[in-house]
Amino acid sequence: MIEINGSSEFEKILAHIFFADYDARIPTLIPYDSPKARYRQFDGAKIYQLENGLVTVKLGIEAKYWKQRVTVEKVDAFTTKLRDCGFDKGIIISAKGFQAGAIESAKRHQKFS
Repeated sequence: MIEINGSSEFEKILAHIFFADYDARIPTLIPYDSPKARYRQFDGAKIYQLENGLVTVKLGIEAKYWKQRVTVEKVDAFTTKLRDCGFDKGIIISAKGFQAGAIESAKRHQKFS
């Protein structure tokens, strides 16, 4: 059993579990020479090489150490952030769970990834 004292510690533990970079700043797919170029922050980010390095999977991780369940709006925003940065998959981990609409939204987005 692990006792967690705050959201930052929660994020670090989850990044460690996934062997991911903690508090990663990832560039969006907007060209760098554009004045609109920007970075997005993820609690964790990992690039996996599969099949002898021929297949790459980019994974974004969000850790929500909140007092309430994650909302559909947070799932939709995370999905947009994943797509903006060219991620293949994403994981949201919540200390309190998810609202029903958030779960349905995640399932719907999963079909399009």
